[in-house]
Amino acid sequence: MWLSLLGCFLLAALVSIALLVGALVRWPQLWLWASLRFSAGRWLLRFLQFFSVEGPGTRVSGYWLWHVANRHLCLVGSNLTNLGFEGHWVERSLDDLMALLDSDDRVRLSQFAKAFVARQQPVTVEFRGQASAGVKLWLQATGKALAWDRQGGASIVFGRFEEISERNMDPSAIAAMNAPLNEPVELQQKVSRQVEQSANDLKLRLQQVLDTAQVALCWKDSAGIYLGCNQKFADLVQEPNPENVIGKTDMELAWSDDVAITIAEDQDILHQRKTLVDKETELPNAAGTRFIKSHAAPLRDDSDSVIGVFRSYEDITVRRRMEALAHKERQLMQEILDSSNAMITIVDRHYCFLRINGYFEATMGLKAKDVVGKHVKEVIKGPKGDLVAAICDQIVATGLPVTEEYSVPIERGGRRSFIANVTPVFDESGKVDKLVTVSTDVTELKMAQVELEASRNKAEQAASVKSRFLANMSHEIRTPMNAILGFSQLALATSLDTKQLDYLTKIHFSAENLLGIVNDILDFSKIEAGKLTLEEKAFDLRVFLDNVCSIFEMKSKQKHLMFNRTILPNTPSFIKSDALRLHQILVNLIGNAIKFTHTGSVTLEVRMSVDMGERHILRFAVVDTGVGLSEAQMAQLFVAFEQVDAGVARQYGGTGLGLTISRRLVEMMGGEVKVSSVLGQGSRFEFSVNVGSASAEDVIERAAASVVDYVPDFQGAKLLLVEDNEVNLQVASEILAPFNLDIVTACNGAEAVQKVLARDFALVLMDIQMPVMDGYTATQKIRETFSDTQLPIIGLTANAMSEDRQASQRAGMNAHVAKPIDVRALVAALRRFLPERVRAPHRPETPEHYSINSGDSSNENDRVVALHASTLDVDEGVLRLRGRKDRYQELLLSFITQYQTVGQQCIDLIAQQGFADAKALVHQVKGVAGNLSAKKVYEESQALESLLADSAEPRDGAQLLAQGRLLQLALDELAEAIDKLCRIQN
Repeated sequence: MWLSLLGCFLLAALVSIALLVGALVRWPQLWLWASLRFSAGRWLLRFLQFFSVEGPGTRVSGYWLWHVANRHLCLVGSNLTNLGFEGHWVERSLDDLMALLDSDDRVRLSQFAKAFVARQQPVTVEFRGQASAGVKLWLQATGKALAWDRQGGASIVFGRFEEISERNMDPSAIAAMNAPLNEPVELQQKVSRQVEQSANDLKLRLQQVLDTAQVALCWKDSAGIYLGCNQKFADLVQEPNPENVIGKTDMELAWSDDVAITIAEDQDILHQRKTLVDKETELPNAAGTRFIKSHAAPLRDDSDSVIGVFRSYEDITVRRRMEALAHKERQLMQEILDSSNAMITIVDRHYCFLRINGYFEATMGLKAKDVVGKHVKEVIKGPKGDLVAAICDQIVATGLPVTEEYSVPIERGGRRSFIANVTPVFDESGKVDKLVTVSTDVTELKMAQVELEASRNKAEQAASVKSRFLANMSHEIRTPMNAILGFSQLALATSLDTKQLDYLTKIHFSAENLLGIVNDILDFSKIEAGKLTLEEKAFDLRVFLDNVCSIFEMKSKQKHLMFNRTILPNTPSFIKSDALRLHQILVNLIGNAIKFTHTGSVTLEVRMSVDMGERHILRFAVVDTGVGLSEAQMAQLFVAFEQVDAGVARQYGGTGLGLTISRRLVEMMGGEVKVSSVLGQGSRFEFSVNVGSASAEDVIERAAASVVDYVPDFQGAKLLLVEDNEVNLQVASEILAPFNLDIVTACNGAEAVQKVLARDFALVLMDIQMPVMDGYTATQKIRETFSDTQLPIIGLTANAMSEDRQASQRAGMNAHVAKPIDVRALVAALRRFLPERVRAPHRPETPEHYSINSGDSSNENDRVVALHASTLDVDEGVLRLRGRKDRYQELLLSFITQYQTVGQQCIDLIAQQGFADAKALVHQVKGVAGNLSAKKVYEESQALESLLADSAEPRDGAQLLAQGRLLQLALDELAEAIDKLCRIQN
């Protein structure tokens, strides 16, 4: 079976060969046509390659095929290596092969070629070729045209060549053969060289122009073979230079995956003569994908015939990436806009929408495609559209943003409120280019504001009720307390036996404690309302601490406790602060420490922690060895109205407000409170305050201007006292009785108005809460007739709230004095409006009141008189302080403590040439000494200051030192005098 199949196969092969040979013999033009149609004659040449017979020996022979249009020449034959070629097939450009010929034969052969193409007659030509060994070979070539172009010229020429070197042609014969051509050839060579040079120059310039183009350019013939390109195209197809591209096809370059598409497009351009515009393709490479935009057009000759294709390629990778990046940024911007819970729109300078966000679409019920590109009046119609356009006009004209509130209806019914912030965006020239509007939905906020307003009104009503309650409670409590404190104070000033004195003292003390509780509640209410204010005044810190500690010395002795006080040396003597509030804090902390300490000690520590020049940070600490606190107790230590536990309230009493108020006051004074405690071992309460610096002069000036404990004389001025409570009326009358006043009383506001209109009064003391007519109404009635300068009215009431003072001022009152009556405050108020005759405190005319002992020694009295006259004028000093002998003594002690060594300090400064510092120090001492009536120190200080003020040079150092010693001597004498005065007083 296998043999049968093999036989059949061989038989079929023989038949096929026979048929092929027969067809070749019978229809040779068929093969020729196929070869020319599909391979431009190359198939024919390939076919003849199999039948090329080797010439005898090394003789060269074979066939050639010339493609006239692209100037390509193909050779196939034997012994081609003699001409320097490899193998039996050679395909080169005509210019490359012409370079292998003898220079004398090139022009002649070129003329024969041109003539053959034009006449299309068979041709035979002989020429010399350069052999590989340097020997010239004679060749003879014959040829005939096989195909023609549309103009009738030969387009494909086929022929045979063979070596004829054996003929050994005589050079003379060659010369004779070339002679007819020499002259015209030489001329043509010259012209050809000129033309060639011009062409080369033109080609170079054209190539330079092409290489400077920003796009890749190339052109190829109708067969798809590249005829030329610029460097950009060579780079695009990854070739080093344009020469490497010429002569190749797209298939050979293989520079794109779309080569087949490119070839098809070229064929369409060649046959249909259409142009390809703006085609974009992707070109992958090792560096990543590149994006190319191409244009293609027919390449025409002089006769407008299409002979090829011209293409341009633009690398748009950067642009595409920028577009992609811009798209991402636009997308990101849109996502950001859409993520906003506000309506956002952007319009251009012509008020046309450029962009809107999703919230705008959802709220307005519009889509971006229906809004973008339209004018604002097209989208927002009617008066609102006109308003929007007017706002845009305003922003463009001024360049300033605008905020506008508006509302829009919604699909579900109702309206939404928005606040629009329209902001301009400027271009490079500074003109408004766009407008960005951000509309925030404030519907819930407005509703919350309404609710908040309602809540605020309720809170204000509650606060008002609370304030009225506190005011009423304060009035109701202070009214009987005014009587208790007033009568107990008056009774204590009378002759009492021991038991009566004890009872009245305890009554007065308990009433003061009750008043303290009322004041704590009022202070806490003021602090909560933010209406408590601080008043900084200069005072002597050490005297202040003496007064505070004196309050607790007796209590600590009664409990058998040690009460210690430690003041570090760096603590300033004089400060500016609110002494009343600082006193309140210390009294509360020290009082608690003594209250909760049964054995051991209570210590007050004072030091300056920070010196800032004009300001100081003082730190106070109250340390006890009492019951201590647990962590849980310290956690609720500063909670208002809270005690550390219920047992504390039962055992020790208290409102639970003291520490809360103290901490709030410390914070208002720029400090903080710290607590450390161990249960059963004791506690340490430490706080800091920010105080101002002060001097002794500041303290003395304040003391001189303060209210003093002496009996004023108002020279019988007529005063109307209006009070409905008989007890309070009696208390006030008793307090006013020593002041030399003509007192008339009234029991209500209506009676007060009648008496004011009927008689002349110098001043009215007006209670507030009274039957028939209250004090406010009565004051307003009186002000209809008398101004506040014609008739001063002082409110005298148990209402101690700040609102009550403000109400008094609004009603027309000149001042306000709270009950229980503070005599000093009352006297100060009276002195503002009534003339008085100053009366010095009563004392014996002789200085025996200040004698060092109780004897009658005239020598001792004389010494005191001398002291009184030369060193310290006590009478003048006490009179300057309006009778405050205790205060005068405190100031003297403070002065001598601070300035006792000033004379020696000046001596040291003078020795070191520190005249300016010495003068400043002496000037300060002089002022204080003058205010304290320390005459000798004042005189010596004045003398030394005068010497230091003398700018003459050189200064008299001996005189300055002598005067400094006199000043120090005067200070030492003053110290001795103050010591004796204190012993006399005590």
